[in-house]
Amino acid sequence: MTVEEVVTLGGAIVVVTILTEVIKRAAAMTEGQVARFGPLIAVFLGVVITVAASLAQGTDPVAGGLTGLIAGASASGIYSYAKPMVTRT
Repeated sequence: MTVEEVVTLGGAIVVVTILTEVIKRAAAMTEGQVARFGPLIAVFLGVVITVAASLAQGTDPVAGGLTGLIAGASASGIYSYAKPMVTRT
């Protein structure tokens, strides 16, 4: 992974986080709705934004989509949702 990819991923996470929060507040979502649809919104925005950026830059849109998937999952805090599912024995 190059420095440019890391910066791009970091930038995408910030943008997706901000846009997801704007959508959640504009739609006046309840806590239950945020828990249910927040990660979906973040992942969708991440994929759309990074694929569009990849197409505009002339780079691989599949790689952009994967970057968006990671950015959306990171922005939504998907780790905090998955963490309770993992149990240690």
